[in-house]
Amino acid sequence: QGTGFKRGYCLVLCAPTPRLLAAALKRASTTEGCPSWGRGITRSVMDLELPEEAVEILEGRLFWAAIDGVPPDTENTHYFSIDDELIYEPFCADFGPLNLAMVYRYCRLVDAKFSEPLLAHRQIVHCCSDEAERRANSALLICAYQVIVLRFTAEEAFQPFVGYHPPFVGFRDALPRPCNFRLTFQDCLEGLECSIKLGWFDLDTFDIEAYEYLDSVENCDGSWVIPDKFLAFAGPASTSKDSDGLPAVTPEDCVSIFKRAGVSLVRSEEHKSELQ
Repeated sequence: QGTGFKRGYCLVLCAPTPRLLAAALKRASTTEGCPSWGRGITRSVMDLELPEEAVEILEGRLFWAAIDGVPPDTENTHYFSIDDELIYEPFCADFGPLNLAMVYRYCRLVDAKFSEPLLAHRQIVHCCSDEAERRANSALLICAYQVIVLRFTAEEAFQPFVGYHPPFVGFRDALPRPCNFRLTFQDCLEGLECSIKLGWFDLDTFDIEAYEYLDSVENCDGSWVIPDKFLAFAGPASTSKDSDGLPAVTPEDCVSIFKRAGVSLVRSEEHKSELQ
């Protein structure tokens, strides 16, 4: 009574989903064509209990911090880490980025936290080790989440980390020699953004089981560069065990795997072969 609402109706206030919040922030303000949105290395009354290193990803809701350890949850803040769950397996001096299966799992994990009623009004902080390589993999994940789930551009997703110090180390190849080319965050995010636009990657239709089947060493260590068109894979070995006694895939193993995947032509640096 006296509220202006008709009898029989009530007003329900709830926490916005991350996609709705992101859309609202995008509409809120821009400066010279670049999003400002209050994101980045900022402090506010609400986040006084956050670590000083915290980077604001979604205003008042999602943060990232490279700190020593994961603080206990408080009434206003939930902390989590994936350092011991999503782990890159190096071939040599390489350290990342994490593969699409891990990116997929991270997106589902963060979405689940946003959907959890007990976290509806808490700040969510992704914590990671301050070790350079883990910082890079961790920060790239939260940027990828913005591109995949929130539909930000690569530039918008990286915006909170502009000016971050110390700078993130670039990713390198897996060869046992000095690296003369580094893959940047922008390279990875722009590639991801492009793949989404082309329909090559979709969070809702991504088949993580099929991806991880091909990704295993026993199944040719392969990955679709262009879905159902172009498959890259590790060169087969002459025996089922390598020099270290570890499992290796042989040409005979590859034939059945390729046929199931619909591959009809295999090309190497030396020659090409058609599968019958």
